[in-house]
Amino acid sequence: MLEGVEKIDWENYGFPNMPQMLHQIASQDADARSETFNKLYDSLPQLPEVSPHVVPFLIELLTVESVEDKAVILSLLMQMASEVAVTVEQRGNVVAFILDTMQEISRGVDVYLKFLRDADAAESAIQILSYFPSRFREIVPTLEAIIEENISTEVTTIAISSIARLVTESDALSDEERRKYQTLITSNLLAPDEVTRADAAIALIKLMQADAPPNVEVALIDMVVKPNSNVRSYLAKLPSVLAKLGVERAINSMLYLMPQVDDIRMFFCLAQSLLDLAFNDGIFRHYSITTRYHWVRTYQLLEIYFTNDKDDDQLEIRRKITDIQRRVLTWLLSVKMIWNIQTNLWALYGLPDSIDALQRLVAT
Repeated sequence: MLEGVEKIDWENYGFPNMPQMLHQIASQDADARSETFNKLYDSLPQLPEVSPHVVPFLIELLTVESVEDKAVILSLLMQMASEVAVTVEQRGNVVAFILDTMQEISRGVDVYLKFLRDADAAESAIQILSYFPSRFREIVPTLEAIIEENISTEVTTIAISSIARLVTESDALSDEERRKYQTLITSNLLAPDEVTRADAAIALIKLMQADAPPNVEVALIDMVVKPNSNVRSYLAKLPSVLAKLGVERAINSMLYLMPQVDDIRMFFCLAQSLLDLAFNDGIFRHYSITTRYHWVRTYQLLEIYFTNDKDDDQLEIRRKITDIQRRVLTWLLSVKMIWNIQTNLWALYGLPDSIDALQRLVAT
């Protein structure tokens, strides 16, 4: 057990006592295990550089019959997997060791599957499995069997959420499968837990896109923006999620959302999403897909600088705009916040950057 643990230069990673801590996890001393888990929970979920080296030993301990507190080990691995997923989603490009951490966690899938009927460990095991969509053909039927067994309401709800995550990340579903999973995921819209309901709404939009159930996006937005929301952090996900609803429905949902957003960065992200949807139809040539932006504060003036890898001189401006484009521009023209900030957002879409010029364009 834990063979090779001494061969790693733990001190180089800032964890010289890691071998002792791993052995303490395997000990029969409950106090020692508890103390060690507290130390690991204070560090590993933040994904230090040592993470990919620790994970294989944690997975090994799950396979040792004499090791206690396997549910705690699974919970620790689940939190690490969750943090990797969030980091990748928010940052895009991440350092290699973070991706290596997820790769190491993925090597334990066959081990996690053995804990699905463990009263203490099932919930964490099911949640970990949701992060490996490449194996959804293997994992989903197992989770469906767990749902059929109705072990508990909590386990069933988590299993449905995990299936939702797995199938929405797959591009290999038939129409029949999409309808099947839509029915399953829809049941979580009535869950008492707000996070579960929000996850179900997002999954349905990703899965069914323009065919998502009516008003599911409104329910999602209401959950995210309400005071003291448990899913307020989901606000950052909404532009990319809502965009999957199709142009007109996505624009309607964003126009419903934007008056409720008081964060200026999020507001501009949504403004760009609106312009993406309205002008990404060949009438205007724009570079939003390749756009990267950063924010600079100078004398309390927030400036937004956009850069792209195209030649701005190639932009073309057409005098006639569509009804959808006119609606988006009319709404944006009415928002004072946009005009209090220096930005070249309009130029990215070949649009004039003054109120008067935009108003003339809208009037055409």
